[in-house]
Amino acid sequence: MFVSELGAAGTQLLYSTFLGGGADDWGNAIALDAAANGYVTGHTRSSNFPTTAGAFRTAYSGFAESFVAKLSLVLAPAVKITSPTSGAVATTSATVTGTASRATLVQVRVGSAVWTNATGVASWTVTFDLSPFPNGPLVVEARAFNGTVESAHDSITIQKASAAPSLDRCTVRPAVAAIQIGGTQALAASGWDGTTEIAGVSAAWSVIGNIGNITPGGVFTATTAGTGSVVASVTYSGRSAACSSSVTVTAGPPPTVAISSPSSGSNVTTNLIVVRGTSSHADAVQIRAGNGLWSAVVGMIDAWSAQLDLSGFANMQGLTIEARAFNGSAESTHDQIYVVKILPLVVLISSPAERAQVSGTLTVMGTTTPGSTVQIRFDAGMWVSASTSGSAWSYRIDTTTTFDGDHLIEARAVWGSSASPVVARDVVVSNNQSPRLALPQPVLWGLAAVIPLAGLVVALLVSRRRRRKRAKSHPSSRQDLERR
Repeated sequence: MFVSELGAAGTQLLYSTFLGGGADDWGNAIALDAAANGYVTGHTRSSNFPTTAGAFRTAYSGFAESFVAKLSLVLAPAVKITSPTSGAVATTSATVTGTASRATLVQVRVGSAVWTNATGVASWTVTFDLSPFPNGPLVVEARAFNGTVESAHDSITIQKASAAPSLDRCTVRPAVAAIQIGGTQALAASGWDGTTEIAGVSAAWSVIGNIGNITPGGVFTATTAGTGSVVASVTYSGRSAACSSSVTVTAGPPPTVAISSPSSGSNVTTNLIVVRGTSSHADAVQIRAGNGLWSAVVGMIDAWSAQLDLSGFANMQGLTIEARAFNGSAESTHDQIYVVKILPLVVLISSPAERAQVSGTLTVMGTTTPGSTVQIRFDAGMWVSASTSGSAWSYRIDTTTTFDGDHLIEARAVWGSSASPVVARDVVVSNNQSPRLALPQPVLWGLAAVIPLAGLVVALLVSRRRRRKRAKSHPSSRQDLERR
């Protein structure tokens, strides 16, 4: 038999387990106590029905035995790092923020250092001194606990650099927040040098509007219903910038939204992806990729899914996927994940066909992974780059410089140091060319110079041989020749 717990709406599976042995088991009733323990009664015909030490009876005695089982229905906690994102650059320190659910404690660490307790749980923050760590990639890892139950870990990789980037702007995460009176929200400020995120900026926080207060570490507490903003004054290496988050404080529960799939930091290998998540106290959910247009999800709202088209983003590029929920005009705190688009390198030859007869100038055409470079070679020669436009490519080959007969065309797609498998096409050249044209032009030019020289050498050798013969038949001439 199975024991499962569903969310309040009856559409989200929160907990499920198997209870029983290898034969027939069935439950008759279930009840919960105040500590969320479940009590199941029923009958079993399983000789290996699970029991615990000290139970009234631990061995199966035959027939249909009655049982009473106590289950701890404690849900596993979940944790997510929301700032910074993977790839962010830091020099001396880094402030990490995130969220957790069904948790009583959140811990974070850099590399293999000791775990540090974060400030806050549902919305948490912690700042690390990076001076003990070497320059290069650093893994930041977070975990949450619900009592003794530990969550799956979430992690990002940042880059510690010795040379400080140049601050030109800043952003606050989340950019939009909705919080019930008495609730808290950890906010994080990031500096930017162009498209490079700076993780170790210093921020002075302030609140506009009489809606709450904020700690020096960026944890906002909602006190009064209304709308306002939280402002971060960011400084880094002598430069400064200001940025803000729009905050709504509600008297009742605000709408909430969370992305459950794909996970943050994962790779996506197709242009069309399915994003899944949950929401509460909401009548609408919208998602977007990067800074694109928002699109509404269809179907159920509390457990939603939607398709996103990432074809407008370059391959091998990181991007954000963002979700927001509404209850009327009230907007939720945005949830955001970071993914990397990595399409597999593929190249295809569409023309000419296999064993096609070709002549004159041959145009080879095909398709490839957008953004990649296509390289072509003819008869195992040097790789040369083809012309590409989006996913289409082409290359021209002058077949009049080679001999008639079978030839091999090969193509591959290249991105940085990665290359696709090579694809090949056999063609039959038919130009009615003389076999002498089977050699490449540089070789023909060399032969054009070598053949006359070889003829001259042969002529000199023949002339010298004739003179020696005459000398043998006329000794006086030979003596004259020797005196010379």
